[in-house]
Amino acid sequence: MRSEIRIVGSGGQGIILSGILLTHSIGLYEGLEVAQTQSYGPESRGGACRAEVVVSDERVDYVKVEVPDYLITLNEVSFNKFIKDTRKETIVLVDSTFVDADPSIHPNLYSIPATKMAEEQLKGYVANMVALGAFSKINDIVTLDSMVKAVKGIVHPDFHSINIEALYLGNERMMS
Repeated sequence: MRSEIRIVGSGGQGIILSGILLTHSIGLYEGLEVAQTQSYGPESRGGACRAEVVVSDERVDYVKVEVPDYLITLNEVSFNKFIKDTRKETIVLVDSTFVDADPSIHPNLYSIPATKMAEEQLKGYVANMVALGAFSKINDIVTLDSMVKAVKGIVHPDFHSINIEALYLGNERMMS
């Protein structure tokens, strides 16, 4: 089994942290082999940003995502750029706050207003965690419980509560 996850957006949206969190969640708490790569522009905020996670039940021999099984996109520019690299089986999750994606574009398109929800109910900077919480409902690799454990392991303790709350918020929204 090999699964590929691509997370895309702009610098400052927590893309890299999302990739790191998934890597820890999957590798430490799901017991699978995992590799993570990242790419971002020279700007500290606003530039293109990408995190890729490759998951396998065997040693990962090639760490780059070729055709993602999962695409999480937090802005319109990234959606337009990377949707063409998917196939019909790819599960696509978009932040509908910024991505105006017609569901007819892709057969496995899910949307959640992650940024809007984060801004209205928590703080805007946890929109990535809202999206990951939603992702926990639509994938067969990593659970919400594993993500919560990873937050406790890699995020500063002062930010545990808000990040975990954001994960649950996204997870609950995808249930409805």
